[in-house]
Amino acid sequence: MTSIWGWLIQTIEVSVVAVMILFLKKLFQDKLPPKWQYGIWIILLLSLLLPAGMFGTSIVPTCRTYIEAIKTIVETSLQSAYVDVYLPIKNSFFFLFIIALPKSLTDYLFIVYISGGLFYLGRYCYQYYRLRTLLTYGQKPQPEIISQLNRICETYHFHPCQVIVMPEIPSAFVCGIMKPILVLPTQELIDDKIILHEMFHLKYKDSLQCVIWSCLKCIHWCNPFLHYVFHYISNDMEALCDQRVLEVLEGEQRRDYGRILLSMTNHQYPHAFATTSLSNGTKNIKKRIEAIARFKKYPQGMSIVSVCIYFLLIPVVMGSVSSYTLLHHSFLPHSFAYQLSMASARLSQCESVEGAIDTYAKGLLTYNEQYLLSVLPRRYYSSYQQAMKQLPTNITSTGVPYLYEVNCLKKINENEYHAYLCFNNCEFQEDQPAKSHYMVMPIQVIKENGWKVKQTKKIYEEDVECIDNLMGSEVFQTSLYKKIIKKCKSGQLELTIRNANSIIDSQNQTNSFLMNTPSHSLNYQPRAHFNAAYQSVEIDYINTQPKAIQDKIKNIYIEIKNLDNINDEVEFEKHDNPNQYGSSGGASDTDAHHLQHLDSDWNHLIHLTHCTFYYEHGGFPIPQAYALQIVINGEDEEILKIDVKDGEWHVPEELYQGDL
Repeated sequence: MTSIWGWLIQTIEVSVVAVMILFLKKLFQDKLPPKWQYGIWIILLLSLLLPAGMFGTSIVPTCRTYIEAIKTIVETSLQSAYVDVYLPIKNSFFFLFIIALPKSLTDYLFIVYISGGLFYLGRYCYQYYRLRTLLTYGQKPQPEIISQLNRICETYHFHPCQVIVMPEIPSAFVCGIMKPILVLPTQELIDDKIILHEMFHLKYKDSLQCVIWSCLKCIHWCNPFLHYVFHYISNDMEALCDQRVLEVLEGEQRRDYGRILLSMTNHQYPHAFATTSLSNGTKNIKKRIEAIARFKKYPQGMSIVSVCIYFLLIPVVMGSVSSYTLLHHSFLPHSFAYQLSMASARLSQCESVEGAIDTYAKGLLTYNEQYLLSVLPRRYYSSYQQAMKQLPTNITSTGVPYLYEVNCLKKINENEYHAYLCFNNCEFQEDQPAKSHYMVMPIQVIKENGWKVKQTKKIYEEDVECIDNLMGSEVFQTSLYKKIIKKCKSGQLELTIRNANSIIDSQNQTNSFLMNTPSHSLNYQPRAHFNAAYQSVEIDYINTQPKAIQDKIKNIYIEIKNLDNINDEVEFEKHDNPNQYGSSGGASDTDAHHLQHLDSDWNHLIHLTHCTFYYEHGGFPIPQAYALQIVINGEDEEILKIDVKDGEWHVPEELYQGDL
């Protein structure tokens, strides 16, 4: 934690976890044993040690958003050394850390807070030092006490430890971590069960656990609720030690142990740093006696319940990225609602590459600050208003089945993708091919607390015509395509491939009354995946055989079929009569064919177009390869396979030259 805001988020989230644990403990107070009652605090330990927001997650996202908005308002005019006004608060360490000299009020508050933590820690260390110093004046135990201790250690399999006697203390306790000491209050023999209790503390290194909890208490020294929680944890530790003692005792010995505890209700007890004691106050001892009365009366099968509770609580402590949502967007820049909506945008994360592109595209089309800010790389946060002004404002998308298209999506590495984001304004005129005005934006998608999107080059624009229309979806002859050239026995094949991906919110999409064009949903979908796509292939077959052979060609039949894999087997029909191949042309989502009858002056070129459309709830997979059949005069047959991965993408030079 490097700022007062980081501590505030950390202590709030830890407090929420503590409330949940206390609620569960109250619910299962008489149903689960002390081992579970103390063991469940490991969930709190995880939340104390894992810095809040370290992984971009939150237990209480709404509270986190409000704190982020308040921080932005407060810090805007302060120029703090420990806080970036617009960067979301992120704790990289669970402990306190000063990164620079303080400059602002909130910086000095953080210094005061650290000073308080150091004071608490110093006081604990001083108490421990004083106690260890006093213990140097302790008396050596009588041989009878040493003999008693050795007998207990041998009977219950404990390792012997150093023992001293200090008549001034009210009850026995253990002090120390590396070289723990058992301190007894008298030279006279005391009940075995008292020593047994302290030896269990030694065996399970409860002194070390006390040190850990005390250090964490220093970090959250100004949270009174957590003071109560740490006291509760200490009592649960003693109750667990009681349980361990009772497990090795029998019958009347257990009742005697309860009477010993009852006799200590009015005793003072040592509560110094790194110490454990049988006595821990009147109120707490009464609760421990009640637990002793319930010994071994817990319902059967509750161990399964306890395991389930652990597994349910751990994800809660870790928090969730998806718990952040965009709050209602306010258009009043100086209002708290506006800062709150902007804070929610900075905290929101797109969990998929497609979700980030979808959010960016919708933000451009609607000029939605929240959408655009949620996918803006963090290095631009400090100047995000200027970055917004530089974004294009003339982007529209009308009359098309896709709100936008993503072309040439290329994975650079695990943390970076490149693509072309295309917007299409389609115009329909009666008895004329559909025309479209294409706007192409080169983008970079980077992994940074989710996925962020950045425009890399200037927008390229062009007017294009429709080259195919299938089931109401148009494919236009854009300048983004892949060219594949394949040699065959009778000549050469040139394939021009165009493909695009998009996201359609099928649950919220409706059709417009005019022209039956879709009315697209603009919902925020940070975890979306491409669920709509198309791939078109234009085939130019060029016959390069000698003229004498070309003159004998009467007809050529070409058929193309989709393949999921280049190694897939494929079968084509073979007919002796060319007319048996069917009509002169035809197409579906999975294949296309063309039969051309030739005359003497044909130009040795045959053109065929094939397009596949895919929708999540219908359609066919986009092919990864194609199989082509070429039949000349119904006799000479040739089958070729084309892998879509082959060839190079053609991109207009303007997209390389249009630097921002």
